[in-house]
Amino acid sequence: MFSWWAAITGRGAAAQAAAQHLIDAATRGDATLVRTLVEGGTRVNARGPGGKTALMAASSFGHFATVQVLLEKGADVDAKTIDCETAMLFASQNGHQEIVRALRNGGARFACNIEAACKDGDIAVNTRGISLSSISVKIDNLRDEPMVVRIPLGCSVNGSGKVQNMTVRKSSAAEIGPRGSKTIAVPAVCINARLRVPNREDRFSGFINSHSTSRHVERLLKYAHDRDPITVQLAVWIVTDNIKENDAQKLFGSNSVDLHVKFITAQSIASAVTGFSR
Repeated sequence: MFSWWAAITGRGAAAQAAAQHLIDAATRGDATLVRTLVEGGTRVNARGPGGKTALMAASSFGHFATVQVLLEKGADVDAKTIDCETAMLFASQNGHQEIVRALRNGGARFACNIEAACKDGDIAVNTRGISLSSISVKIDNLRDEPMVVRIPLGCSVNGSGKVQNMTVRKSSAAEIGPRGSKTIAVPAVCINARLRVPNREDRFSGFINSHSTSRHVERLLKYAHDRDPITVQLAVWIVTDNIKENDAQKLFGSNSVDLHVKFITAQSIASAVTGFSR
């Protein structure tokens, strides 16, 4: 995301344009131009929209020679996007094993999405409820090396029909040492308004692949990423459960002006995402 400082200063605007030029060259796999740009003064770790770097772009598209140039020039192998993605994650997800090895040799930590890591037996996960707007995720690293585990927006945990399922509202990442454990609170929303909101006594089954999340809910979470948790939750329930304002008052035990304003905002968000008014 471009900073306000870059937006109002010529130098910032020029630096951002140079960064995008570098990222575009890396995306195309133009190793010669990438070298020229970096040696000419463009910062090798310059960020584009979403926090993406040239190394991430080259790793994602499988441009090995370009990755080598960027590593030689000191690219940060563990840099993260605002969505908690790394060059290692881009390379491994797209099957570029030669680049994965190059990144590992360059010092990058093993990186994975939580669903894949569970399936592959690299981690063990214990997930509990916390509140309407977050879940507690305990991750045990079963490997003899440090790792970064990404919990992406849109992946879900199953309440087994006893409590509401919960879907991750904002991508998070946990950095865990060899054979270590870490517990983090992950922003989330509830799905299935007719069921009870989970609390700390409730455990969930394993993470469900983010592809199982409805297209509308995933779009909503991305669209409303900067809204307060209650407004986002109301918008999700409007989309998934078609709740009305009186339903919201019952769910929250309130008919305050503040809740009314949040509900009207949530209706607007839901309408913008689904394309029709509810």
